[in-house]
Amino acid sequence: MIKKISNFETSIHVLGDNHEDLLDKTNQLDDALTRLRYEGKLCLKKNIRSAEKLVGFFNATMLPHIVVEDILFDFVERHIPKIQIVVRHLQSEHKELTACLKEMAQLLRRLAAQKSEPRRAEIIERVKERGTYLSHFMRQHIQIEHDSIYLIAMEELQPAEKRRLLQKLHDCPSWKALLKNGAGRTRPWKGRL
Repeated sequence: MIKKISNFETSIHVLGDNHEDLLDKTNQLDDALTRLRYEGKLCLKKNIRSAEKLVGFFNATMLPHIVVEDILFDFVERHIPKIQIVVRHLQSEHKELTACLKEMAQLLRRLAAQKSEPRRAEIIERVKERGTYLSHFMRQHIQIEHDSIYLIAMEELQPAEKRRLLQKLHDCPSWKALLKNGAGRTRPWKGRL
């Protein structure tokens, strides 16, 4: 059974924990892409599987995270209008991250099916390019969320607003998926990465 989070600050910790998991996997993706590029034909299948597994993790973990953040962002935007521009920017980045993950999955499938060595080299370069973009983009996106929305929500929402937002999060199936996938461990969240 999934434990119900009892206060708003703890819910922000859950999202922070999930960000740390995403950053850990982003580092692993960087390593997998480097191996894919430099280890050659003998390790190609293993390295493709490794990269596919990481992209699968991002799809399984980041997409529910985005759904939860969209609830948080919409609520914060309504109650703290001065941060509307930041919220809209982060929501547009969510769309870009989702599109980039989809493209990465497609490229890895094409790479796995490709038999021509010159064409395979082109696809590997494209995978490395898009994967590098994804990892850098994800890192800066997470940093902006931590340094803006999360902190502002904790500091500026009133206690009654925090309770209403917490209830909205608890009602969201994606919130339950985050908790089920291990977000919300008891490690302290420092508010910054």
